[in-house]
This record gives sequence, structure tokens and C-alpha cells, in this order.
Amino acid sequence: FAAVTALAAYVTLGSPAISYGGYQIGLMFYKCTLQSYGPYTELRVLRDRLIGIVLGLIVFEFINTHLWPVKSTDTIRARLGSTFRALAEMAILSTKAEPTKPLLRAANELRMKVNQDLAMVHQLSVGARFEPGAAARRELENLSARAGALLLVLLAMAQHQADLPLETLPEPVRQAKTRFGDDVALFLRNLEEQTAGHAAAALPDLLPPLHELEQAMRTQLRSITDTAVASHMEARLGLF
Repeated sequence: FAAVTALAAYVTLGSPAISYGGYQIGLMFYKCTLQSYGPYTELRVLRDRLIGIVLGLIVFEFINTHLWPVKSTDTIRARLGSTFRALAEMAILSTKAEPTKPLLRAANELRMKVNQDLAMVHQLSVGARFEPGAAARRELENLSARAGALLLVLLAMAQHQADLPLETLPEPVRQAKTRFGDDVALFLRNLEEQTAGHAAAALPDLLPPLHELEQAMRTQLRSITDTAVASHMEARLGLF
């Protein structure tokens, strides 16, 4: 009794992919042995209990896959859509000429929201491996990894906003930076709609506004004598 209970507990406390199997091990064992105060060896009862458990699993499988399906992949799509929406708002922050503290506060709130969404996506990805559509699942996992990398870049830009405020930049650089931030936000909003499975416009090409921003910054760097400002502009260009 102790050995089977330990095995059931060990499996139940495992990953979400196998934990329900541990519950079923314990349920089957207890239903087959706890018939009286002593050992029960009647195989007919064991057969009936096993048939009942298998029938229950078949009914639950039919409900979960046909009658009332709740797929982890659908929830992952919704969470990733929320992630891209928050990242779009974060991309807009770098184009605003506002005091540093409110910008950092807004960036931190968006960071917590994105981290919560990505943590939920990671948790749901374990259950999604048992659902059909392996190619779509891999695509969503790839988008999740890219969203995490983009979050780090946007956070770095927000954290160093005070080192290179928007109002200190030359006007051509300021305009090019604002246009690029707006295009990135538009890209992420369209990606949000596509990820959620909605009809959305095509993703904009980010290379032309990026080249425009790079050219504007390279041109202005030649006339900047302050080495600190020039260094910050080079680093910001690398982040872009």
C-alpha cells in the first residue's frame, strides 16, 4: 500500500504532462484494494473497477475534444496577442518627450504585464504538446521567444531614456526616431491581430524607416562634439 501510494504521489507531483497519471494510479489502486479491512483478491471487482475508470476517461476525452473543447493553443494565442499589444505600447514610450520617471513607471508596468503573459504562455505550452497542430505550436513558441528578446531591448531603451532625452536630439533624428517607433508599434499591433487569428493588415516593412533613422543619426554624429552624446547615440542605434 505504501509503495503504490508513494509511486502515485511521485507522479502526481511531476510536470503537468504526467501529473494526472499519478492521480489515476492512486484512484485505481484504492478502488481495487479498499473493499474491506483486509486484503481483497477478487479479480472480478478489479475488472469492474478498471472498466469504470477507462469508461470515465473516454467520456472526459470526448467532452474535452468534441463537446466542449478548451485548447491550450487558443489561450496561448490570446496571451501572445496581449503581449504584443503591451510591447507596442512600450515601443511608443521612446517617442514621447515626457519626464523620465513617468516613462520608467509606465515601462515597468508594461514589463510586469508582458512577463505575466509570457509565463502563462510557457506554462500552457506543456499542455499544448498533446494537442494537434505541431507546426502552429512551434510557430507560437518561436514568437514567444522573440517577444521575450524584444522586451529586453525595449526595456534597455526605456531605462536609458534619461541619458539621451528626445528633446536633446537634432530635429532630423527626432523625426526619424518617432516615425520608426510608430512603425514598430504598428507592426506589433498587426502581429497581435494575426496571432489572435483575426483578419489584419499586412506587417509593415521596418527596414526603410530603420535605414532612414540610421542615415539621420550617422549624418548628425559627424557634427556632434560631445563624446558622451555621440556614444549614447551609437548605443541607441545598436538597440534600434
